[in-house]
Amino acid sequence: MAQSYPYLEKPGYLQVVAVLTLISGISNIVYPLIVGLVIVLGTFFVGAICLPIIIPPIVLGIFEISYALDLMKDPVAVKEPNQVIAILEVVAILFGNVLSAIVGIVALVFYNDQSVKEYFANLRRLRGEIVQA
Repeated sequence: MAQSYPYLEKPGYLQVVAVLTLISGISNIVYPLIVGLVIVLGTFFVGAICLPIIIPPIVLGIFEISYALDLMKDPVAVKEPNQVIAILEVVAILFGNVLSAIVGIVALVFYNDQSVKEYFANLRRLRGEIVQA
């Protein structure tokens, strides 16, 4: 059952991060699958030995989609911005996903915006008051 909170306006930066993280998550799932398929078929299945390399981006993509869906809820279902996912998005450049790296940098910048910090501080304060009541 969802708890009702007094209306907190979600910062636009947070909504942007949620949408970008969702797009990045989808690309982190689709891009490695396509590249893996091309490598396997292009080398007549000899490249199948390289398939374990596509596992980390796919796992990151699953976490990104889950996190983005939590960020899209109103109020958000997370307690704080997840900087670990943003850092892993930046590291995804090692797997050739430039989009994910850009999204990670944008997320880290937007998480440090004052309106986003105030939103999460107010949300924690409200949740603390409801828990005590």
